Amino acid sequence: MPIRSAQLGDVAAIEELLRADGLPRQDCHEHLATFLVVEQDGVLIGVGGLECHGSLGLIRSIAVERDHRGAGVARRIHEELQHLAIAKGIERLYLLTETAQHYFAHLGYRVIAREQVPAVIQGTRQFRGLCPDTATVMFRDIGGADA
Repeated sequence: MPIRSAQLGDVAAIEELLRADGLPRQDCHEHLATFLVVEQDGVLIGVGGLECHGSLGLIRSIAVERDHRGAGVARRIHEELQHLAIAKGIERLYLLTETAQHYFAHLGYRVIAREQVPAVIQGTRQFRGLCPDTATVMFRDIGGADA
């Protein structure tokens, strides 16, 4: 299943995948240029996004259609988002999660206190309100000497 950059015509399907998982979707169209999708037989089955803020990035909701979970689709999306982030000069990725802390810990992310997150990430819509204050914040270094 190939991964490709999202296109304007994908917005409705992206929003539906995110809605089905109870994930924020209100501003995904604002970051469409750094969203990736996976299609199978013309149907969008996976999505993930990236917000770029200088050398910092915010992984946006990675969602996979229920019938395709467990097949490595989310991991492939994450890998491609990480490659995209590196290509854009991002050295550290952040994310917010309510349900996938163990999954992301397995990918090398560590929990961080909300007040330790850089201001530029704290200023994102995801951080300021699209995700609840109870969401776990995690980070991973992907560039530099300690990546």
